[in-house]
Amino acid sequence: MPATAESCDRHRLISKGPTTMTVSATPFAASTASTIAAPPRFDLYALVHKGHRAFMAATLVELGRMDCEDDQALKRVLDQLDQLLDFCAGHVEKENRHVHAAIEARNPGASQRVAAEHAHHGAAIDSLRAEADRLARTAAGAREASAARLYRQTALFVAENLEHMELEESENNAVLWASYSDAELAEIHAAIVAATSPDELALDAQWLAPSLRPSELAALMGGVRASMPAEVFAAIVAMVRPHLAAPAWQRLATTLALPDAPPLDADADVVDRFLDATFVRFDAESAAELVTPDFVAHPWKAHGLPPGPAALHTVAAALGTAFDEVSATLVDRLVDGDRVALRYVYAGRHVGNLFGLAATGRPFRFEGIAILRLAGGKVAEYWREEDMLGLQRQLGVSSLLPVQAA
Repeated sequence: MPATAESCDRHRLISKGPTTMTVSATPFAASTASTIAAPPRFDLYALVHKGHRAFMAATLVELGRMDCEDDQALKRVLDQLDQLLDFCAGHVEKENRHVHAAIEARNPGASQRVAAEHAHHGAAIDSLRAEADRLARTAAGAREASAARLYRQTALFVAENLEHMELEESENNAVLWASYSDAELAEIHAAIVAATSPDELALDAQWLAPSLRPSELAALMGGVRASMPAEVFAAIVAMVRPHLAAPAWQRLATTLALPDAPPLDADADVVDRFLDATFVRFDAESAAELVTPDFVAHPWKAHGLPPGPAALHTVAAALGTAFDEVSATLVDRLVDGDRVALRYVYAGRHVGNLFGLAATGRPFRFEGIAILRLAGGKVAEYWREEDMLGLQRQLGVSSLLPVQAA
């Protein structure tokens, strides 16, 4: 940030340590033009930083809309924040050990400015962990102030890191490109990948892969493949694929000629399309094509719905009338034989009659777990458990059971 009294005060909300962060005075348009005109070079920062920005932005949004009085929601979001902070700390450590060491080897002192900012980030991470711990230990009913404070401090942390990443991508890259060949930079990148744990690679796959343009993802995965044994690369492909939309995966597989890549389980694909059609798009016709003639949705029995595809029309119509702005976000998935288990977050707005409950206009967001059994490539049975108490609280009602006729 510019070195003003106001910006320094904002930094100290996170950490008492000093900061030397500034923004280049070069106009963005001029910087971009020069980058476009120059021959492409091996960039250690640009792609991985896209994943960082996505992870930071998503976590900040979660903190901002978190129902801090809901213990389950609080734990989920604080766990994500803790994961982000671990991610950032690990990134700093690898940059210090591999990238800064390379800079210092041929340009002594050239990494000191960014290294000082890394130290400041470490203090900021500690401060955020302490604030999150205070919020976690605060009793329900008294969390609003602490939650707001944590959100604002995280926003400042994200802002600082966005500026810091721009500094690395401009100034650090300039030093590296003047001192190292692309082949040498690729060796540094390979060393960083080799030092990354399986858990870290899984997190990279979750946030980095879907944040890249197809050409960027293909270039990254091609470089990764060239730097490791085939079986290790196959494991990384398996991590990446669940986080890519079907067109993105198809393009990557075609570009890299991945005939032996672990296929996306056909049952998992059917489940994804069934849930999207039924609960997001409310398209009963499409959903009916994905279930068996004797399909049973066990949760729907409480609403008096019979087995078979016909029930989908009732459910899709009811939910399509009741909900708007709907999204379903996959958190985890497990395929075991003929069963697919999912953990997800379902969100939207209550805009119409829901089993006799008049529209409240309120947004909602809750977690759920679904288990589906497949037969012959179609969904045969469906179970789910969802945070209905949390939904009731968000809608301000005491029950979501069907309203009985008088």
